[in-house]
Amino acid sequence: MEDNAADIIKLTGREKSILHEIAAGRTTPQIAAKLGLSSETVKWYRKQLLVKFLPLLPPKW
Repeated sequence: MEDNAADIIKLTGREKSILHEIAAGRTTPQIAAKLGLSSETVKWYRKQLLVKFLPLLPPKW
């Protein structure tokens, strides 16, 4: 079975929920409303996801 980045990187339940909503194309305010969070909290989680996923991206040439 092929691993994907979300399986390799340790994500909290909330991070997985936020990532799922991002992948579905939802905006920060939409995610906040759906999950009952503030937009600032969703922005914080987005930043945390970037910190975790950026090392997996290929370097710019």
